[in-house]
Amino acid sequence: MDRDIVRVRGEYSPDDSGISGSMMYQGGAGMAGLLAQIATHAAINNSQRSNKLAQAQEQANKILLPLNDVIEQLSLPDLLDSNTGEYQLADSLAPRVVNSRPIFFVAPEFAYISVKNIVWLEQAGKARTRGKPSYDYRNLIEVRSRLYDEAEQERLSSGKGVEFFKDELRNLFHESLILASREVKGRYKHNSDVMATYKLVSKQKNQYIRGKKIDLLHDKLVLKNLRSWLIAIPEDYLPGQTKMFVN
Repeated sequence: MDRDIVRVRGEYSPDDSGISGSMMYQGGAGMAGLLAQIATHAAINNSQRSNKLAQAQEQANKILLPLNDVIEQLSLPDLLDSNTGEYQLADSLAPRVVNSRPIFFVAPEFAYISVKNIVWLEQAGKARTRGKPSYDYRNLIEVRSRLYDEAEQERLSSGKGVEFFKDELRNLFHESLILASREVKGRYKHNSDVMATYKLVSKQKNQYIRGKKIDLLHDKLVLKNLRSWLIAIPEDYLPGQTKMFVN
């Protein structure tokens, strides 16, 4: 798979609660037979769940149809900002390279766009163990756009907002790399802010994130959640409040 392609997906909530987990086990088969039945049941459930999630993703991806042509023509170099002072672009022959694998998500009704960027830095000079690298740094960084107004949503859904769409992807990717660069340089190593619960408000649904405030990036609040992932959220998701339920 080409590492330079731009991966864009429709966003959905992975709710597979409609899958039934009930099954009558046959007790006369002995312990080995019972374990085999349980393993078979687990495999069936996993297959059903995977199929349901795949169908949900396929359905969510339909929102991208008006923009499919531009998405197919984009490459990651198109989204990079070479004029930033936060990080420098390097080729694969550079001695120390921070790698990046972003996936962009478009919310229902084009309410917003986000990027989830897996960023990693392999340990220099250390041999791989069973083909797997060792890391000096590895994290997931999520950056959300602001909430779009109705006119912007209409432009995107009609396929007329191509340049706006590309600019939004470029900005999100750029901001995720800024956060990665800052973390690699140790900016967030010593943070004494208290843990808090943040309520994210949008038309689709409200969400809650448990984490610490570690930075501000443009108009975004940067949080480190319980998994140490970095999440940058615009202020319009936090109307009238930046912290809730502090304890």
